[in-house]
Amino acid sequence: MRNQERRAPSGARFLTIFISTLFVTLLVGGAVFAALLYGLEKRQRARASEEAALALSQSLTVDAEEQVPASVKEEEIPAEVIPAEEAPQESAVLSEPEPEPEPEPEPEPEELYPTASPNILKTEGGVFRVTDTAQQDLVTFAFTGDILFDEGYAVAAAALQRGGIEQSFDAEVLALMRGADVLVVNNEFPYSDRGTPTPGKTYTFRAHTDKALWLPLIGADVAAMANNHSFDYGEQAFLDTLDTLDAMSMIRVGAGREINEAASPVIFEIGGMRVALLNATQIERFDNNPDTRGAAEGVPGVFRAWQPDRLLEEIRKADQAADQVIVFMHWGTEKESQPDQWQTGRTGDMIAAGADVIVGAHPHCLQPISYQGDVPVIYSLGNFLFTSFTVDTGIAEITFRPSTKELVSVRFVPMLQNNSRVNMLHDAEQQRVLDKLRSWDSSVNIDADGYVTRR
Repeated sequence: MRNQERRAPSGARFLTIFISTLFVTLLVGGAVFAALLYGLEKRQRARASEEAALALSQSLTVDAEEQVPASVKEEEIPAEVIPAEEAPQESAVLSEPEPEPEPEPEPEPEELYPTASPNILKTEGGVFRVTDTAQQDLVTFAFTGDILFDEGYAVAAAALQRGGIEQSFDAEVLALMRGADVLVVNNEFPYSDRGTPTPGKTYTFRAHTDKALWLPLIGADVAAMANNHSFDYGEQAFLDTLDTLDAMSMIRVGAGREINEAASPVIFEIGGMRVALLNATQIERFDNNPDTRGAAEGVPGVFRAWQPDRLLEEIRKADQAADQVIVFMHWGTEKESQPDQWQTGRTGDMIAAGADVIVGAHPHCLQPISYQGDVPVIYSLGNFLFTSFTVDTGIAEITFRPSTKELVSVRFVPMLQNNSRVNMLHDAEQQRVLDKLRSWDSSVNIDADGYVTRR
């Protein structure tokens, strides 16, 4: 049979080839058409994507422009200066650096004024600043009894004959006086070349104004003026005294051109601690013996305290202004070794008002050292350099510790006034004086060096 297929007529064969060719052509054309449709759709999707991207970019640009200040938008930054990968984001806000605060101005230095004492300066507020002390974190206030520089009496006359006031003390006494941080003397006379003696007064004293220079020579830092001889030559001599002391910047207390000045304390400052010193006289006790004028409003005089109200008021004020208050009283009965009722009867009120230490003078002899509670009371230091007579005397030393603002010690240093000169006592003579003080008051212990403690 195969021989018959091989020999099939040529017409049938042509039809077969035509049908096959047509089929292939249709198949290829469909594929090409499908490809064309796919490409067209792809280009449409790409164009849509580009339009969407462009819209998104424009939206971001508008948002960024709204967030950036106009001053920043206008600033042009060259592209070659900042590489593309380091360029700041368009939405970043640039701000100026905050200025550094200006330093506070340095406080102006406090004005300090010199006094007659090289280690004491006066502040603008009237406080006296002790700039140097003999021992670290200790300050000693030393007190003497009565002194007299009137050339008409033996003491000053002898000093001039010997070559100067320094010759009125032996070397040890002079060194102790000059070495005290603050030395307070009972200045029992005026400095003047004018005035007239108070009529009817038995003893009236006056020293020439140049004798005020003797005070710093012996180491005195404060002249206590509240006593019964400061007004011996009347108002003119009294005012000369104030002027003389002020002209040499000598610190004074207990007298003034009116009552407020006379009654005011002197306040010392030492390493943050303040010590107030008040000075008053109780001697003008009766109205029939007004031979030392008391200061009043607009009236010069001394601070009289027979009526104690003003004194107690000043003590209370001083107690508020200072850490320690010392009251230096001119009181007692002359030549009596025991305190009188006006001394013992007033100490309790002074202590209640705020007195921390009480020191006295006037009787011209020593009187007991006592303790009332925690407060030492030295009733009288007697004469110091006042007459040519032989009399026991000495210096009281009151020592405070500035860091704790407390009283550290009380000491009495025995001396002897003899032949218009003051000498240090030693050994048996020193103990003789200390034994006398021990016998007068049982409230205290006094050791061999004169240190006084409460029993």
